[in-house]
Amino acid sequence: NRETYHAPNLVKTLSNTNTQFIMHYARQDLLWLKYHLKVQPKNIFCTKVASKIARTASSFHGYKDLVKEFCGKDISKREQQSDWGNPNLSEKQIKYAASDTEYLFEIRKKLINMLEREKRIDLFKTAGKEVLSSLIPVVEDFKRALNQDDVNQEDNQGIKLIYNKLIETLKNQGLEELEVEIGDSFDSEIHEAISQIPAQNDDQKGKIIDIIEGGYKLGDQVIKFPKVVVAQ
Repeated sequence: NRETYHAPNLVKTLSNTNTQFIMHYARQDLLWLKYHLKVQPKNIFCTKVASKIARTASSFHGYKDLVKEFCGKDISKREQQSDWGNPNLSEKQIKYAASDTEYLFEIRKKLINMLEREKRIDLFKTAGKEVLSSLIPVVEDFKRALNQDDVNQEDNQGIKLIYNKLIETLKNQGLEELEVEIGDSFDSEIHEAISQIPAQNDDQKGKIIDIIEGGYKLGDQVIKFPKVVVAQ
């Protein structure tokens, strides 16, 4: 329904983080999904990014190029430029939409084999890690600014708006803050204790009593552990 874009089953599927979606340079597709369906798939395998990391000697990373090299097929992308805003799609458009992605699974499989063979699979999984990691201190500064008591309401709203946009952008790139709360049991595997102070009672022992900085993960990999104060 192009008037309401009500598609609960599709939204549920796209929201499932356990499902990996294979796409090829799908920035525009993801923007339309966000705009119309209010959903943002998280677990994405981009064949273009994978190709650039696995096939550094090649300058041909388009979908048509990958289909030709890995699947031995020549495909036409002519319908890609047709009028997809028309609610009455042509038979050629429907056929194109149904067949355009059929090679993605084979391409993904062969690219993963290449990435593993060249020992670049970790690089692919953490592509952009350094850039995203460099933005973490900025996020933490925003959080400190929002928690200041001497900031007037108008300034605080502006800071919060920018902070929320930054967080949303980072989430779209796979960077998320780890969940940690005061009162959680300290775990040296996932927390970094920067200070220990005497517990006021037995219930506090071994518990987190303050969070100095948040922790973050990129995909499934923790790239910064939360810095906490622990009662002992």
